[in-house]
Amino acid sequence: MKILKDSGLYILSGIMPAAANLIVLQIYLQYISPEEYGVFGLIQIFIAILPLCFTFLIHNSINRLYFDCDDIKDIKKYYSTLMNFSILLSLIILLILYLFLEEIIFVSFPSLDREYYLYFKLASYIALFEALYQLGISLIRVERKAKLYFLINMLMLLFRLSVGVYAIVFMGLKLDGLVYSQLVAVVIGALATLLYSKKYLGFCFEFKLLKRSLIYSLPLIPHSLAAMIFMYSDRFVLEKYVSMSALGLYFLGDRLSQVGKILVNQFNASFSPVFINSARKSYEDSVFITKNIANTFLSFYVIIFSIGSLFALEIFNMLFPAEYKESATYFLILMTAYYFRSLYCFLSQGVFYLKKTYLIPLITFAAGCLNLLLNYQLIPIYGVISAAWTTVLSMALTAIIAGYISQKIYPIHLNLKEIIYNILFMFVLMFMSLIDYSNFQYQYVFVFFKLLILVFLIRKLFLTFNLIKENKAWRL
Repeated sequence: MKILKDSGLYILSGIMPAAANLIVLQIYLQYISPEEYGVFGLIQIFIAILPLCFTFLIHNSINRLYFDCDDIKDIKKYYSTLMNFSILLSLIILLILYLFLEEIIFVSFPSLDREYYLYFKLASYIALFEALYQLGISLIRVERKAKLYFLINMLMLLFRLSVGVYAIVFMGLKLDGLVYSQLVAVVIGALATLLYSKKYLGFCFEFKLLKRSLIYSLPLIPHSLAAMIFMYSDRFVLEKYVSMSALGLYFLGDRLSQVGKILVNQFNASFSPVFINSARKSYEDSVFITKNIANTFLSFYVIIFSIGSLFALEIFNMLFPAEYKESATYFLILMTAYYFRSLYCFLSQGVFYLKKTYLIPLITFAAGCLNLLLNYQLIPIYGVISAAWTTVLSMALTAIIAGYISQKIYPIHLNLKEIIYNILFMFVLMFMSLIDYSNFQYQYVFVFFKLLILVFLIRKLFLTFNLIKENKAWRL
């Protein structure tokens, strides 16, 4: 059951930092204002965009082209070519940023005070090391070194928390502490992955290998740009129509909802090599494995979401200051979006296996256009809440289009009836969880009803685990 063990380590690698961040966030928010946290959110957008320029997302080609290498010599030629190209390109982009960074920030965030511009210079260095880290960590993933992946991420977490708490609490650096702690952590991560991959590094640069990698990865640049449109366009629109404090509340809800993103993305990272290996053997094997694993994981996600949503408002009231209470609503809505993200990941496996990555931007571009249109139409009228819902609708659209394309080129049939049931159950429970019953006369009835649902969910969770143990698809 290597896929289950690897998935567990990958998910822990994401969940533990998220849990630790949740704990220290309670400390940080005592020192950092919603406005400063809103600025930090803009910095994260900047960091997310820059790796597209630094490496052209060439690390994504490792997830597929690594399996075309016949021996360690081929891997060394391939990986050295990617690393040397990435370093050269990154240095060129860093020089351009050094010359024109202020103009770029002014155009992107015109209402941002100039006192915050320095943080974006630091963010460019974070993005540089993040790009190198992604190259190394992609290699570790395809070689299924889940334990090493876990150790590197825990090391990064240790440094980020140590530097962050010391800088913010003891030195009073506030926003500086958040940015510097992130920089230190990603430098450690890049060095650790470089240490692992040194056996594949050399003075090798083969244009044929680079061309194959770019053919695979370049179509993913418009895909990533479109993905950023529907993931971050709401931030740009919100920055124009709502206060920085309201933006900070939304960023907090979004950051906490990354738990869902971690569950989905890390499981997908574990499943993708299994799918590719099974697809190389036969189409039937890959479909059987995907159908069984997808149906079980999607049900598992709904159970975890439902358990968390039952007492989300109460947990927020205990953990965060009163002014951050509104973030709970954004958190729950955004968590539902990652169910559709998981659907998209399963349905698009065949597209990546067949190397038809030029189809992926069509999916994200359609979702990005929908998100951008709805944000500009709804945010000025309904405010922050509409940004969360447009994200959910955009994610749902990616799953629908991925399913349509999949049926044309690499049919994967999931249980549609169970998917519809999961979606309905998830949304009904979410709306029920958002009811503030503290002022109701018979509030104990609501508490009792929630406890009954909790018992039902826990029982279903144990049944799901038993199903995983018995299903041979999970033993790979």
